[in-house]
Amino acid sequence: MNLIIGDCETTGLDEAKDYILEIALVAVSLPTFTEVAFFSSVVCPPQWATVYRNMPERVQAMHTASGLIAELNGVEPNGAEVEKAACAFVRQHSPRTPVWTTPLGGANPDFDRRFLRKRMPQLHAMFHYRNFDVRAITQLQDWVFGWKHVESPHRALPDARKAAADVRAFLGAS
Repeated sequence: MNLIIGDCETTGLDEAKDYILEIALVAVSLPTFTEVAFFSSVVCPPQWATVYRNMPERVQAMHTASGLIAELNGVEPNGAEVEKAACAFVRQHSPRTPVWTTPLGGANPDFDRRFLRKRMPQLHAMFHYRNFDVRAITQLQDWVFGWKHVESPHRALPDARKAAADVRAFLGAS
């Protein structure tokens, strides 16, 4: 069985008014957390120029530094298309069975789930109601062993892959 680890980059912190700008899903095999497939896409919101102007400066700077803003410029609004492709990825790489529906895994799945519920409800509905919160594991390592948390690159695919790598390291399988 596979677990899906996801990550979303957004225009801000409020799912009611902010948008998903990028989504990545990484299917990992259990119990090794080895990547078997990935899906990654930028998501251009409607009225992109207005959305961009209304983003907080800090968020604009972060997504400009990561290269995400440059990738979004010139892309047509495509949220429904991206959601459809992401749903196909989940169906292919973590099908529902009578005993398995993948939880949403990631470094902050509660945050990502809120945005999916609002902006990609069909994708959101494909996940089990439980989350697999990788940051809880790394936070425990920080507290117990004094390890320093490494800030993510704020790009969806590298962040999702880092979450899988963090679990492999925790399991001693890196």
